[in-house]
Amino acid sequence: NAALKAGVDSIEHGTFLDSSSIALFKNHNTSLIPTLMPGAYVVASMGNNPFFTDAIKQKAYKASAQSKAGFKIANEAGVRIVFGTDTGVTPHGQNAKEFALMVDAGMSPARAIRAATLGAAEMLGMQDELGTLEVGKLADMISVRGDPLADISVLESVLTVIKDGKIEKATR
Repeated sequence: NAALKAGVDSIEHGTFLDSSSIALFKNHNTSLIPTLMPGAYVVASMGNNPFFTDAIKQKAYKASAQSKAGFKIANEAGVRIVFGTDTGVTPHGQNAKEFALMVDAGMSPARAIRAATLGAAEMLGMQDELGTLEVGKLADMISVRGDPLADISVLESVLTVIKDGKIEKATR
């Protein structure tokens, strides 16, 4: 809350935000980058790993649940949410799993996609260059098999990557 009061542009994680945090997010037009993947990944990977003592496990369970609950409250309150994954904690190449976590926590698929496209571009001050498909903007896009508005997980299997109007990756 101190960072929000100081006027930061974004808060990453926001794991333990509360109702006063929500008011501050909205009053300062601050973006929340929830990064739900680390909490979900750590909880799923603890298993019988001896590194994760009972105390660490309990803290991880609590933080993961609170992260999801805080995200849900922020989303319902209309806080500006921007897509982020904190990849490095989670394996590279699995960034798109964040979409399903956001949708499972109550965000619509369309809003989740917007958080990763125009929302991210706006937070970076690059909305005139990217974030939407418009004449004069960078032609950055992907193709997937299926409708992400019906099943957000299709974004986890990218078939084609187009960067600056050029095909960078194509899967058959």
